[in-house]
Amino acid sequence: MKTNGAVIYNGPSRINGDPIIAVIVFKSTNGKTGDMAQVHIIREDKHPFEALKDDSDVAICGNCPLRYVLNPETGKRKRICYVRTEQGPGMVYKQYKLGKYPPMTPEGAGAMLHAMDQGVRLGAYGDPGAVDVSIWQRLLNSAGTFHTAYTHQWKSDHFQADLLTIAMASIDHENTIEQLAELHPDARWYRLLKSASDKLAPGEIACPSKSNGKRRIQCADCKLCAGTSRNAKNIAIVEGS
Repeated sequence: MKTNGAVIYNGPSRINGDPIIAVIVFKSTNGKTGDMAQVHIIREDKHPFEALKDDSDVAICGNCPLRYVLNPETGKRKRICYVRTEQGPGMVYKQYKLGKYPPMTPEGAGAMLHAMDQGVRLGAYGDPGAVDVSIWQRLLNSAGTFHTAYTHQWKSDHFQADLLTIAMASIDHENTIEQLAELHPDARWYRLLKSASDKLAPGEIACPSKSNGKRRIQCADCKLCAGTSRNAKNIAIVEGS
């Protein structure tokens, strides 16, 4: 393997038509996911940190309520998303601009995953819903391994319902289980809890990755967060875990 990554999509965002790329990085040191390739969905034309500052990250994050919340007392924004754009996504963008990530078909990238017997995380940064679902289907069909994915876009007009066969529907303080059931009754979800004392909903289990603040299992071993492609219960996790 001459490169540790490749661009598997370069084109308009399904969210607003702005230029974006999807970069797959084959080797990662992510302690939460374990040995999984990571796909970063970022703007093609500007550093992720700059896109965050001027709100043009909407092209890859859409209406995700974790981008920020407003403090009603100060009127200032507070970012909830755990991703540090100046780190992972920023490094991916810099490497892309240096020409380190060649273009590759989703099938080609999938074949590499298959050869390495490696799973892939769709959306280490960015929402998979920003890219046409056929790109992910081609990648995963070629890989034949396993994946994880999450999307906040399921209430949006541009959303492709087929994505829920691959991705978990993200539930949070704005997007509720009831809303999801009305729009996509068969979807599986991944819900953020405010605290460990919050009750689990029917058909829901606590994320197996942590217990009492300690890491129990990595995503590469769990494999539950794969939309309706897995016949499993829904997942709930304490915010910030």
